[in-house]
Amino acid sequence: MSISNVKVIPDGSGLFTKYMGMLISKDHDGFGQRSWRYMAVINDGIVEKWWQEPGINNSGSDDDPYKETTPENTLKYLSASK
Repeated sequence: MSISNVKVIPDGSGLFTKYMGMLISKDHDGFGQRSWRYMAVINDGIVEKWWQEPGINNSGSDDDPYKETTPENTLKYLSASK
């Protein structure tokens, strides 16, 4: 598999996460504001593909899902869209 021109961009301030509606409260775990798990392919400033884990909430009533946002799902998408 050969994928090029990919840049991983962190969201250190959490502003992108906030504006995308993915900032949640983890106060019940002592963490404060955190990002719900999501992942996106952004091409020239346009969200081309979006994944997020099901069950977004502020109550902690989840089992911390990690199925949709795996690196393998991104690689599979990028490989298929070449």
